Amino acid sequence: MIGIKFIARQLREPSGLFGRKVMARMLNKSNARINKLAVDFLAPQAEDQVLDIGFGGGTGLQDLLRCVNKGIVHGAEISVAMLRRARAQFAAELNSGRLKLHEAHVEALPFGPGVLNGICSVNTIYFWPSAQNGMREISRILAPGGAVVIGMRSADAMRDNPVTQYGFSFYTAEEVGDLMHQCGLIDIDILHLDKDARFDSLLVRGVQAS
Repeated sequence: MIGIKFIARQLREPSGLFGRKVMARMLNKSNARINKLAVDFLAPQAEDQVLDIGFGGGTGLQDLLRCVNKGIVHGAEISVAMLRRARAQFAAELNSGRLKLHEAHVEALPFGPGVLNGICSVNTIYFWPSAQNGMREISRILAPGGAVVIGMRSADAMRDNPVTQYGFSFYTAEEVGDLMHQCGLIDIDILHLDKDARFDSLLVRGVQAS
């Protein structure tokens, strides 16, 4: 029998056959809408270089690839299972150079300062060892005028889910916006999705100062 602790570990870092075959489908189904809205909120241009941090089952990569058809989409993951799955799923995009995948953590991303035009990360901030360090690293690699969008469930919605008692951290949109501001980002904007619904979700956007 699959327990809550096992699911919590898989949500943090999908692994093995269960991660590739079961969790990837679950993540794609549950995150499809918020991923699309996060990319819409990011509004990348065709020639941009953009990054999806913790891309999971890959729906966010698909959305970015549809928008960025002349630039480069990057995906960063700590999950070997999700990287393996993405390499098979996006073989053509990888071969063409339109997509690059990286085994990397949010606090140590393999980019030089100011090289990315856009970054998004959906339903991963709960697992960052330090939200401040992660946001500082995001700010470091964002080009002037570049934007980051963080998608997440509301803190209240997260607390109501029993799985989140195992290794999840909760944040309000205002707390994430404050983190962005502390790390030098400006023009903080919050988009509230599905308010009062079971999966109450939020998007928080910040822009790198010029």
